[in-house]
Amino acid sequence: MLSKTRREKLSCPCCRSRIVVAEVPDYAPGWRGLGRALLRAGLLDEATRAVETLDSSPEIRLRAEGRLLAGRLSEATDAAAALAAFTDAAEASPGDPEPWRELGRLAFREERWGDAQTALRAAVDRDDSDAASWHNLGLVLWETGQFQEARDCWRRSLRHRPG
Repeated sequence: MLSKTRREKLSCPCCRSRIVVAEVPDYAPGWRGLGRALLRAGLLDEATRAVETLDSSPEIRLRAEGRLLAGRLSEATDAAAALAAFTDAAEASPGDPEPWRELGRLAFREERWGDAQTALRAAVDRDDSDAASWHNLGLVLWETGQFQEARDCWRRSLRHRPG
């Protein structure tokens, strides 16, 4: 049985992410997760430090901070600014699926199905194992009446992230 303190730590996204990066310090998705959790908690300075810890080169750090800014703008519902920031991030890191996934999510929220589908297909082209992009692409396809292809996307998503 877990202690009450341990259960509380595991229920806090920031604490969970801190545990992951403490255990596996070179795990980039863990650092990204910590940055996102800190952003959601409103701790921008700590989120920036988390990204800087992982990304020591100025060029990479600039791209990462651009993604953090884009995520913050997206959460603040400033869609035009978030769109510009994610577009810049996609151009700065052409092989990275994350900005494309976020562009797809923004387009989905605004019911721009064609743009959402294009962005999410770009994300899965860059990382075939990106379960979130496969799931989101399935949602877009479902909304546009492409039911069989949507189910196929969801199956692929589950293959990469069971449960």
